[in-house]
Amino acid sequence: MSKGKQKSLWILRVTAVWMSIFLWSGTGRAQDQWPMEIRTSEGKVTVYQPQLESFKGDKVTGRAAISLQKKEDQAPVFGVVWFSARALTDRDTRMVEYVDVNVERVKFPHSTQEQEKKWAALLEKETDHWEHTKMSLDRLLALTAAIEREKSEADKLNMDPPKIIFSKTPSALIVINGKPELRKVENSELERVINTPFIILYVPNTRTYYLKGGDYWYGTADILGPWKTVSRPPDAVFEVAKRISEPEDVPETAGQPRPKGPPNIIVATEPAELIVSDGEPKFESVQGTGLLYLSNTPSEAFMEVATQHYYVLLSGRWFRSPSLDKGPWTYLPAERMPSDFMKIPPGSAKGHILAFVGGTTPAKEAVLDAQIPQTAAIKRSEAR
Repeated sequence: MSKGKQKSLWILRVTAVWMSIFLWSGTGRAQDQWPMEIRTSEGKVTVYQPQLESFKGDKVTGRAAISLQKKEDQAPVFGVVWFSARALTDRDTRMVEYVDVNVERVKFPHSTQEQEKKWAALLEKETDHWEHTKMSLDRLLALTAAIEREKSEADKLNMDPPKIIFSKTPSALIVINGKPELRKVENSELERVINTPFIILYVPNTRTYYLKGGDYWYGTADILGPWKTVSRPPDAVFEVAKRISEPEDVPETAGQPRPKGPPNIIVATEPAELIVSDGEPKFESVQGTGLLYLSNTPSEAFMEVATQHYYVLLSGRWFRSPSLDKGPWTYLPAERMPSDFMKIPPGSAKGHILAFVGGTTPAKEAVLDAQIPQTAAIKRSEAR
């Protein structure tokens, strides 16, 4: 038997062991300490506190993260198990009994659908061990209340579109969090704009702002622009900039080659996103769809031919507008994207955006993958 198959079988066995004790917490001793470790002759499985996903009527669904590590492995493998069950409530004893437990899905990194089906099938055979187990009704209600709070917070997320700026020339976006706030620089006559990560210094006696951007310096009398390049700022500005930490330089447009000359500076005092094309917009068709995509930009921008509407993907969210440069833009949930977006061939130039189109297999997989814990090894001697 190959090493890969042996490891898969071991994962199945230890996962089955965990699932057989998952709902046992009400039948013997309370299992309130998490994570929990289970030792076997082949290695260790660590179980993290299960998370309830819904409790409607008598149907309970949830998931739990687990890590599996064989003795010969240096690092554990993390995965997630999704399950459902019927909850029979006894209000006199305030206990909940679980019956009809089903494994909905098992997922590990890079696992195939075939592997997941085999793991789920094996776990289903263990459901006899889970039947008629109990837990406190008060504990279940507390978990349910936590779910409702999370849903309420999710409903409050601000989906208002940012200010979307389209430029046909190399540009850099400088975002200031609201009205510029100036604070005097220690041991200097200069003042600094403190509500932005970029170095913007103000010289009171000349009423001039100076901005350091990469290899270039810019100056302006109005912080909103226009900004013009200067060969060298005043010595005082130059010296202060040298001793100020620089957490972030003027950004370059992601994926674009560094411009040969200084980019235009665009300042926004509200949430904003910048889309830059290399000259006039150029469009190419997406095979098998009625969509065009903007080919001379690193941004994800599309046009639906039938409606002549533009769609852009920014920070995982979709926005729509009848005009690329004038707007107005409106937020569009991934589940309401035009059907042509679901027809984009996975292997095409724009196949990767399927993960952000509701109802597509890549989008569903992305949601599941996001729930698998990620880890990183850090050497204590090198940590800062």
